[in-house]
Amino acid sequence: MDRQVVIYCDNLSSIQLARNPVFHAWTKHIEVHYHFIREKVLASEIDLIYVSTEDQVADIFTKVFGTEKHRRFCSMLGVMELELSLRGNVEMSSSTRADIHDVPQ
Repeated sequence: MDRQVVIYCDNLSSIQLARNPVFHAWTKHIEVHYHFIREKVLASEIDLIYVSTEDQVADIFTKVFGTEKHRRFCSMLGVMELELSLRGNVEMSSSTRADIHDVPQ
């Protein structure tokens, strides 16, 4: 791999656990895929960087936010708002009209 993959994480305990190669008794029940991340961090293939919960942009996919925070996160992701109008007359071509009537009900 040419460069590290950066993962922004809002959980300091997870970051410390991934960076610490020492085995603790309470870590033996952690699922296998978390050990995969730890191996990649220790091999310098993944870099875990702390980001505050307030600035965790990935939360936009799993949480509901107020308008201002939602717009800020959309902007950070490069999402643009399009002005679309669904009002008006839509013309259907004869081939489209025929396709609609040929669909089995």
